[in-house]
Amino acid sequence: MQFETVNCPQCGGPLKGVGEPGFYTCPYCRSKIRVSFSNSDPHRRPDGRLTIHDKRTGQEICYVLLPAGWTVEGALYPSLQSANWPITLSVKAFSSDREAVIEYQSGSAYKDVRTGITPHVEGKYDHADMVPMKRMMDPVSYADSIFNGMADLYQDVSLLDTRPLPKEPPIDYSLKAQETCQLMGQQLASHTPSGMWAQIDGCFYDGSTRIYDYSYKGREWRMAIAVLINGFQISGGASGLFFAPAMSYMMW
Repeated sequence: MQFETVNCPQCGGPLKGVGEPGFYTCPYCRSKIRVSFSNSDPHRRPDGRLTIHDKRTGQEICYVLLPAGWTVEGALYPSLQSANWPITLSVKAFSSDREAVIEYQSGSAYKDVRTGITPHVEGKYDHADMVPMKRMMDPVSYADSIFNGMADLYQDVSLLDTRPLPKEPPIDYSLKAQETCQLMGQQLASHTPSGMWAQIDGCFYDGSTRIYDYSYKGREWRMAIAVLINGFQISGGASGLFFAPAMSYMMW
């Protein structure tokens, strides 16, 4: 793909934010402009992102932006995260020399039951929401649990560093938590049946990157695991029924 600089044909001013073909208004002379792109790669979108297809079915599943020379493959595979999330998306990108690999997997959903009739049983599925039960973890602990699940294969394991998520600009976690509380509060108010009560007790939004060094099959490797955890705690029960115990749980 050839990247093109887009300028207004009337006044010559540069057009910013042009990533897709379509009609745009010049911010300088207010002319209406139709923008199109030359694109020799049928799998690459006008904004430079590659279209990724499921390697089993050929179904279009996502778009990614990669450096020149990198290749990528993607797949959808069955993994029941919840009743509404029966699949997991996995994408792997490889550098031209295959020395670097970036892997992305879509998120998981868990329920941490705090109080209520149904007890928390780690690893079992909650029948109300059809999600696996797992105690809430902070991003560092969750990243370590992912790495430790593979560490039996490695030697000379050491933690190199802990860093924020590689985002520019950096994520405002406090603001994101507030936005989550506001959104979930609105949804809860509209979906709570008559005669029941429910409220958002708190929200959690945090991320971290853990970097590990290790040896595998005679070679030295470095792995970075970036984790973002978003959760909210709900309590509720039946109004006016003293014998109905309140429930409290964390969805994350």
